[in-house]
Amino acid sequence: MSTPVRSVAIVLGAVAVSGSGTAVGQAHEPDREAVKAFTSLVDAYRHRASLAVHTTITVELSQDGVTSDSRDVEADFLLGSDGTGVVELRGFTCYVGGGRLAMVHESTDHSYYSVSDDGSPYYALMTEFVDLPFPHLALAFGEPQIEDVVMQFHQAAPWIQPTSVGRVERDGRTLNRIGMTSDFDDLTIEYDPVTFLIESVVLNVTGGDLVRDGAVLTYRHEFEYEVYEQPLPAETLAFDPGARQRVDMVAALVKARTPVARGGGGGGGGPGAADAPLVGKEAPQFVLATADGGAIDLALLRGRVVVLDFWATWCPPCRKAFPLLHEVAEWVDRQDAPATIVTVNVWERGDPDQRLKAVNDFWKKQGYTLPVAMDYTDETGGAYGVTGIPTTVVIRPDGIVHAVHVGVPGDYVETLKREIIDAFEIVREAEEAEDE
Repeated sequence: MSTPVRSVAIVLGAVAVSGSGTAVGQAHEPDREAVKAFTSLVDAYRHRASLAVHTTITVELSQDGVTSDSRDVEADFLLGSDGTGVVELRGFTCYVGGGRLAMVHESTDHSYYSVSDDGSPYYALMTEFVDLPFPHLALAFGEPQIEDVVMQFHQAAPWIQPTSVGRVERDGRTLNRIGMTSDFDDLTIEYDPVTFLIESVVLNVTGGDLVRDGAVLTYRHEFEYEVYEQPLPAETLAFDPGARQRVDMVAALVKARTPVARGGGGGGGGPGAADAPLVGKEAPQFVLATADGGAIDLALLRGRVVVLDFWATWCPPCRKAFPLLHEVAEWVDRQDAPATIVTVNVWERGDPDQRLKAVNDFWKKQGYTLPVAMDYTDETGGAYGVTGIPTTVVIRPDGIVHAVHVGVPGDYVETLKREIIDAFEIVREAEEAEDE
């Protein structure tokens, strides 16, 4: 057995980093023929009657001639021709269609979770599971525009562009090949030129936030198919809750769930639950310039609950969180509570001037009012152990990290309200105990 170089974590459960995340790279100029070939491949998948896919992902990290122990992840998809489908992953079964996402878990037969897909089944799935490095989900449920499908194709490489086409001999057969690249990423797709079924996808990540200099993070995807000549019956792909009761959060589906990092006690896990070693420890101090020309010094906010939201303009789940954050901020104002919500821009593309312009343009267009701290060097995000965005950090009035969450759970607003209250209560109870 080879010696691990670095642990390769697969969250499968915001845009993530540290072994299964998103490197911040620069897109290359797309090749016209490569874009045409990729478009034909997407069209072929979206016009099939029905298709069953079993996918296996092997993830490895290599450095200095040493390769880490690989880890395999498997999933099953049943895809209809009309944007419907069933996704089986990590014990969850997800039904996509009719403008909604419905989920059940193998650990219980009495509950289900359902949420609107807001017009994007792909991002609805990504919001719940955070890390979805499964190309077939982009092919089946991705956006109508081909440039968006390119970005969604592999979540670990959102900046790739189709840059080459060709053919390759494999086991006596000739396969079509599409190459996709960015500054840090090299992805190849090999597919049957007759059936247009993808046989393999290999992604090598050589830089950015995912790997150290000289290391290579590799995703190898293999697929098995069952092709249906006729559309499957609608009831095969539709969700019937039967006697199940609807719950308000995915975590409630899991009967025996892993505790998530929450200050002051445990909680329910599920997709998006985060291992947060900072919980219960002193929050790292920082002074950051703000997008409007001011500055935020965390030390000056001592005595208040502080909510930090790490985000980037290119991150769809981050954009989904902003209206919810503003809703919580309005609630804080109505309560006249000593709490401050700060958004922290990280992993933005470009130099500091380009980052600032992107943030200000986005903030002005959306009409948002929360303060934006600019983490130009991404060092603050690193100090807080941010491995996926959006990451929300709740800090108690005494400066201790109370809770950390990755992604945007369905009960985001109520969870954040409750944790702000809990952050106050823990400190108040401690002070009262000392007085006694």
